[in-house]
Amino acid sequence: MDPDTRLRQVFAECLLDENGNAPPDPTAGRRGETSGWDSVTHLQLVARIEECFSVELDIDDIVELESYADAVSILRKLGAEVGA
Repeated sequence: MDPDTRLRQVFAECLLDENGNAPPDPTAGRRGETSGWDSVTHLQLVARIEECFSVELDIDDIVELESYADAVSILRKLGAEVGA
């Protein structure tokens, strides 16, 4: 699976709504604006990103992660190939 698809899948898995449905476009939402993206979900998202991309986000990265685009930027900074 290519890195972009993998990251989209991570967001879709972590941002399930109360009925267990993934958002129509998991790349479109932002933390605080996306239903279900609470503090627990945020930590799950961080853990899955770290696991899937074999990286470790530092505290600044964790705080700055507020959207899919932020995740792409952080992963690029950490040397992962992701994002167009």
